[in-house]
Amino acid sequence: MAAWSRRRIGVVATLVVLVLLLLLPFVIAWSLGWRWQGIGWRQGLVITGLWQQQGECRPLSLRGLRLSSLRPITVTVDSVSIRQCDSDTATEPLSELPDLPALHVKVWALQWQDYPPLSLELTQENGHWWGRAGFRNGEVLGDYQQDSGAWQVHGQIPVSDLDSRAIGVVELGGSGQWLPDQPVRADLALAGSELGMAGEDYRANLSGTVTVEQPRWQASLTLSDPLALPAGWRLLPGEGLTASGTFDGLIEQAKGRLQARGPQGQALLTLASDDQRLGAGQGRLTLSEGMDGTVAFQWQGVQLLVAPFELTLPEQMQLSLRESVTMPLAADGDVTLPLSAHYQGATVTAENSQLLWSPDGVHWQGALSLSGQWQGYRLSGGWRGRAGADGVSGEPLKVRLENADLSVEAAAPVAELKPPHWPVQASLKGHYQRLPFQARMSGRRDDHGGWAGSLDADVDAADYLDQGGTARLDGRWQWREGVFTLASGAAISVAQAVHGKMLLKPLSLTARTPLRYQDGGVHGQLALRGEGLAAERWELPVLTGTVDLNGQRARAELAVKDWEASLAVSARPFGTGYAGDLSLASALRPELSRGLGFTLQSGQLVADGDWLWDEVVSFGVKANVSGADLDWGSVLARGLNARLALDWQDGEADLRTREPISLASVDVGTPITNIRLSGHSDLEVWRFSDIRAEVLGGEVLAPQLQWPSDQWQTVVVTGIDLNQVAALQNEPAVSLSGTVGGYLPLRLSRNSVAVRGGRLSNEGPLSLEVPMTSAVQAMAQSNQAVGLALDSLNPLLISRFFAQLDMEDSGWLDAAVTIEGINPQQNRLPVVFNYTHKENVRDLLRSLRIGDQITDEIMNRTPMESTQ
Repeated sequence: MAAWSRRRIGVVATLVVLVLLLLLPFVIAWSLGWRWQGIGWRQGLVITGLWQQQGECRPLSLRGLRLSSLRPITVTVDSVSIRQCDSDTATEPLSELPDLPALHVKVWALQWQDYPPLSLELTQENGHWWGRAGFRNGEVLGDYQQDSGAWQVHGQIPVSDLDSRAIGVVELGGSGQWLPDQPVRADLALAGSELGMAGEDYRANLSGTVTVEQPRWQASLTLSDPLALPAGWRLLPGEGLTASGTFDGLIEQAKGRLQARGPQGQALLTLASDDQRLGAGQGRLTLSEGMDGTVAFQWQGVQLLVAPFELTLPEQMQLSLRESVTMPLAADGDVTLPLSAHYQGATVTAENSQLLWSPDGVHWQGALSLSGQWQGYRLSGGWRGRAGADGVSGEPLKVRLENADLSVEAAAPVAELKPPHWPVQASLKGHYQRLPFQARMSGRRDDHGGWAGSLDADVDAADYLDQGGTARLDGRWQWREGVFTLASGAAISVAQAVHGKMLLKPLSLTARTPLRYQDGGVHGQLALRGEGLAAERWELPVLTGTVDLNGQRARAELAVKDWEASLAVSARPFGTGYAGDLSLASALRPELSRGLGFTLQSGQLVADGDWLWDEVVSFGVKANVSGADLDWGSVLARGLNARLALDWQDGEADLRTREPISLASVDVGTPITNIRLSGHSDLEVWRFSDIRAEVLGGEVLAPQLQWPSDQWQTVVVTGIDLNQVAALQNEPAVSLSGTVGGYLPLRLSRNSVAVRGGRLSNEGPLSLEVPMTSAVQAMAQSNQAVGLALDSLNPLLISRFFAQLDMEDSGWLDAAVTIEGINPQQNRLPVVFNYTHKENVRDLLRSLRIGDQITDEIMNRTPMESTQ
């Protein structure tokens, strides 16, 4: 029993030791900062994530690591990321390759710092190394013999993989020797063929060589033909460049001439060594032909001296170095850069500015201050901190812009500005006149080299409105290859508001397609929807439509479905302003005339024209009105057809008829039909000509009329049928026949009509008969004089009729009538009848429209004066 217990204890102890031995590597790895996640076994060891942790930084991260074989050791990794951490200490260069068993390693994506990822494949067997590095469509192959130190590389890279606008291929080849503790030897050759930019005719071949015999190096670069560069620039062939030196920073010899020419000007770089002193020389960068300035520099030993300069760059931007600087020609160093930049009155000044570099990277630190004027705005602001490939740190960036109407302050924290995505946030706050606003923007760099994020803004119109009216912008944005884009769905919304006695219902503008700001203009389509307006006496229903933007051009198509109305407006640059076309189509409905002095009942309006805005607004429109019916108080107008033209210039209107207006009828108590006239107006004074209308069987004619006017203007009437005049009464008191005519001098005031000295007379024989109704008989029996008069007038054949008419602005008509004739039933008794009458014509015509009161008024009327 004791023996069995001892054996069991021994087994357990052995297992514990084995477990500890297995755990020991993990414990050591953990103590060295290594972390892992998702260890498993799927036809081999699988680790989902493996990384080295240094504080908050991960200098080395592996994802998707798989060990599928031990002979040879076969490892595949989905991605490897290598980054520089602030706490990293300088590492010793690799002195020799270790002796390793046969292995094969494949990395699908290897990313160092913020550079684009590469694919990597590495194989080793018995000290013979093979490798392949791939980038998009290009690849570089390498071979190394560990025992002899001999190596060679070759490969090619399409330049379109580096810049999608470029074309051509760069081929790389080289060989050399590297052994531990031995000088490095290398010969490298670079050859670019058919290099250029898409859309450019220029093609060039580029060749370069680098020779290394440690510690010395020598390099050369030559160009066969003009080489097209981005933004329309070209690198011209010339002497090329040659240089030699040592790895400790000494430039022994440098010579060359490079010239570039582009739309903004020309740049010339020259280098020349001092023949009398080894390791000394000078160079010059000269800008001309649209740009201006010179940068002079010289090198001696391991130092480079740059003299003060002032350069004029494209867009009249100026860059200056305020005092000379000296920098070391070494792998590690720093230099103070007292730089200033000027643009259109604005100045950015660098203070305590230092540029520092090392094999691990380059960064700048210091302060920037902004001051001056820009397009009439005062500028101020600044920033202090550090910027490099590993990120930005320091105080928030602040900029202030202001003038009499606008004041804006922008702030952008920089603490989160770090690779690879460089997330940024910014805020705006200010006011325009009495409109306060604020905006917020966030974004980050995407995997394709562009930027994207979100944007929102609020504008408060409380000082201009009695209630509500806040406007808001929401959307996603993108910046890629110099183009700013608002994503589809971005929207501007204006909340419901009250202004005086008007209710402004919500309004929205939504991007139906992405909105691109490119080449100085916006491209895309917006959808507009306004819920309408409501006022005390009128209302605008829902308004919908689209706005198409094409750079500096735009077109809006709007509709009010409840009114069956549509409007299209286009805009394009013209001179220093804008011009465009417009067209309108609408049914004429009662809803359109709310708040107006008349009511539209039916009809159609179609109009088109053009407009111009260049300091002042002007437009010209041709309009057609067809089949329009309208009510104007008690006046009914039917069958209006008009072809009109309207010109508007700086607040002055010119409205005219393109052909005579026709109107089927106007009912003012008696129908006026077949009206035709031409007209011209400035919307204050209306001038009509060639006026013709039919009324009571006759015609009304006028060569011209002006309204309003204080002048007396004559209207001719002819062929007025007295039978139709008598028929205006519901129960005619007399029976008349024949026609009369004459003229009426009118004064057409803005709100009234007056008549002075109007004359009417018979145009032929007239007749009059008084039907002996019970009412007439009662009048004759009650008054002997009335009975005698009726006997004399009934019937009457009239040979002469004459009426003189005067009417005041108030509508009171004074009429004096003389009738001469004979009574055929009383032995042709001659009769002369004089009659005067006073009547308010306004009330009379209104009564004719309203009811049947005219009969009672005639029957109860007693002549003011009658004689026989």
